[in-house]
Amino acid sequence: MVDQELLSEIAEQLKHDIIDFRKEIDCTPLKTEAVSLTAAESRCAIGTTGNDVTTLLDLEDQGVRANSADQNIEKYFTYAIIIMVIGILPLMYYMVINKGA
Repeated sequence: MVDQELLSEIAEQLKHDIIDFRKEIDCTPLKTEAVSLTAAESRCAIGTTGNDVTTLLDLEDQGVRANSADQNIEKYFTYAIIIMVIGILPLMYYMVINKGA
């Protein structure tokens, strides 16, 4: 059996060695941010890194926003046409009046 006290001492020494090696080579993470693991779980495959998952989630969010914008355009398109027609009518009236005078 392995002595738990010896095991914890070895683990502590390993932790300090890793920290020392990281300081020695100036290793700092490029980008660390939290991602929703439940949302990323279905998209993950073996070999997928945290950066890949973050990129996938960002792309999905952009797609959702684009779909929302498309729905808003479709929803208000008729109103925009009506407003444009109302705006053009006085302009055409003004052009007809000035041409006749």
